[in-house]
Amino acid sequence: MPGETRTRPETETGAIAKLALSNFPDVASLISASPEALIDIFPDAVIAHDGEHIFYCNTTAVRMFRAGQATDLIGRSPDILVASSEIPNIRAMRQDLRGQHERLPFHRRRFARFDGRNFEGAGSAIPFAVGSQTAFLVIIRDIREQVLAEKALFDSEERFRTSFEYAQIGMALLGIDRRIQAANDSFCSLLGYSEEELLSLTSDDITDPSDHHLSEQGWQALLVQGEASFHCEKRFV
Repeated sequence: MPGETRTRPETETGAIAKLALSNFPDVASLISASPEALIDIFPDAVIAHDGEHIFYCNTTAVRMFRAGQATDLIGRSPDILVASSEIPNIRAMRQDLRGQHERLPFHRRRFARFDGRNFEGAGSAIPFAVGSQTAFLVIIRDIREQVLAEKALFDSEERFRTSFEYAQIGMALLGIDRRIQAANDSFCSLLGYSEEELLSLTSDDITDPSDHHLSEQGWQALLVQGEASFHCEKRFV
């Protein structure tokens, strides 16, 4: 029944903790503590359920899902922890995992907190036997900071792309092999090439042979001396 408090013997709690830690041996070897104590302070949420009811959760799970205490989770359906749009996929995944023994790699999911808000996380599931039934050890990682960092990177790249494409000065991107990887309209108009033509050329191909030594000095400054930039005046062809 929802809200019913189900507990497991301490020996089984220890087994759950050991199972979780077996997937993070490097972390476990760094701290001298019992598996139960270590998993309770683990930075990821650790939850065990039988497909119908949650029977174990660590302190991080309580905090991550904005529950008041562990008993708010124990006995509840694990479906309450995922966004409604994720439930069909989660149930299908459990069905596929039954009878298996391999860990499901981390996948991004939308999870649901007790305060009604959803958040982006990464979840991994490990099936294990409880008597004749299959239970699931679920490890959930809060990846909000990663999502924010990815968004900031995307926004930065989008700003650069817009600035590059619509700049009034000629701009081109070169690889370390000196091949032209991108060129804006201003650069194409300045040299009289189409971008498609430029993408088949190197910087030497569009430089007057008499000025190749200037380009070479620039490449040496960047790749050998570690300079952040270089400037020179040269003729193009």
